[in-house]
Amino acid sequence: GDWSSDVCSSDLMRRDVDGVGSDAFPRRLPMHGIQFDLAYRFDPGAADDGVTLTVPIYALNQVDPARCEWLVPGMLKDKVAALIKSLPQKLRRHVVPAPPYVEAFLARWVPRLEQGLSRPLLDVLIEDLREALQVRAEARDFKLESLPAHLLMNFRLVDEHGASLAISRSLAQLRAAHGGRAQTSFQRALASIASRLPSRSEEHTSELQSPCNLVCRLL
Repeated sequence: GDWSSDVCSSDLMRRDVDGVGSDAFPRRLPMHGIQFDLAYRFDPGAADDGVTLTVPIYALNQVDPARCEWLVPGMLKDKVAALIKSLPQKLRRHVVPAPPYVEAFLARWVPRLEQGLSRPLLDVLIEDLREALQVRAEARDFKLESLPAHLLMNFRLVDEHGASLAISRSLAQLRAAHGGRAQTSFQRALASIASRLPSRSEEHTSELQSPCNLVCRLL
């Protein structure tokens, strides 16, 4: 086979606790001006295995699904390797040996991720395979259902008091179930903040044009 071992979170399992808080395993993920807390559990089979993003209800509609596909730098290697492994043999045989390609992919793209890249991981991988190896893969070639759960972002939705409302690896499902309440909560938070601001302040008027930043800074 193309692989010396199964793709798994073994690298993560060996990492000591000190790794959390590093660039590879940050404690927070910024999106649209909001700092979302991250928690890690490396326990295969556990419901929250991998990385969990805590989402305050008011910020549910501000989560960037494309950014979340990239997880965190310390888990991206396993995810890209798993995606390559899911390709049909006729394409995968052109990505041999796979580990050097995965390392090169990370070297090319993690710096852009840290600069605010927000493109779907699969789109970037398809483009990179074509440019680096002349491998012409399409989205349907990847068997996404074969990815282990820990390689998908886990979302923990919490209310205004920090109590859990729902946990899911599907952001779309959370938005379908709680999007209306999230919008109401966001508007309520924004109205509360706006009422505390000095009237007709030029500085705050410009801030109100970016309500996500305003809520994040003043809540």
